Amino acid sequence: MFAQKPPKIKKAIIDFLRGVDNIREEEIVKKLAHLSTAKKYSTKERIFNRTLNELFAKGKLQKLKFKDNTFITWDNLTIQERNQKFARFYKLVSEQYKKMIGTSMYIGTNQTGNQDNNPNYNPDSDRYRGADKSPRKTPTDLKAWLFDDIENRDTSRFDVLSEFLYLEMQKSKLTYDTLDGVFTQFDVAGIYAGTNNSKTKNTITLADFRALLGRDEVMPMMNVEDYKIFNPKEKKPMFWSLRGVEQ
Repeated sequence: MFAQKPPKIKKAIIDFLRGVDNIREEEIVKKLAHLSTAKKYSTKERIFNRTLNELFAKGKLQKLKFKDNTFITWDNLTIQERNQKFARFYKLVSEQYKKMIGTSMYIGTNQTGNQDNNPNYNPDSDRYRGADKSPRKTPTDLKAWLFDDIENRDTSRFDVLSEFLYLEMQKSKLTYDTLDGVFTQFDVAGIYAGTNNSKTKNTITLADFRALLGRDEVMPMMNVEDYKIFNPKEKKPMFWSLRGVEQ
């Protein structure tokens, strides 16, 4: 078997299906047949059929059958129905994919409960409670994500996202010396993380930081702006956020 050479056919099929639903295979071939160098039209049909099946197998296209006045997806057809001759329709599954990693941490001054940092602490109050001495410790959602194109749907971005998040945390305002710590994940030993804080004794490594993070979460997306699509060579753009910080 010869490997499929013309990647432009794959790209042309995806471009053609963008923004439209449920196109018959015959229509795709008719519209894009000029891209094939084969002389016979029947050969062009086989080339496109093989390419469509390849894109379907990789999860980039959805294959459908029109049955009982509705479109039925391939996985809802019986083996007998799949082997019958019928008009195949195709639909683009997704254009882009959002890939995200994250964890919950205690971040900044709310990680240690220093009473001097609690503006609401009043020792003369009749409502005094021991817990009032310190700010409430609130878990913070720490996330990083990027948008991949359809060609890289199955490419893991965990390593590049975790490194990006690790470096961004070190560069952020949370690394100022005025804070009790930079960012921390409390476990049995109690791990502090960061590099710019003189009070931080145990600096977490990138490898340890990665062990705290969840694996890739992949979500199909549509119509993501081009400038937001991840560029592997430049390792950008990528995004990150904190949510739920109380200081």
